[in-house]
Amino acid sequence: MFARDSDKFVLSEFSSCNIIINMNPCVYILLLENGNYYIGSTRDLNRRFKEHQRKDHAGTRYSMPLRILFSQECDTYSVARKIELKLKKLKVGKF
Repeated sequence: MFARDSDKFVLSEFSSCNIIINMNPCVYILLLENGNYYIGSTRDLNRRFKEHQRKDHAGTRYSMPLRILFSQECDTYSVARKIELKLKKLKVGKF
């Protein structure tokens, strides 16, 4: 789906393969198996996606994340959180 070496992230279109290289804070959007979207922010996207897949997070406990649709690096975690909250305010039911 995306491949931008300058921003240090790579996303895969395949639901069984989410290749992510991201060491900076970021905001992300997951596609869940029930068709809904999950918006979040994290300091480590690889760790966070694995937590979602293990159902270690209440927001995705009842619907498995299929893939990462979007990820954007931010300068700080605070900036990522602000973007996450703005996106959630825009979200009405489904994205």
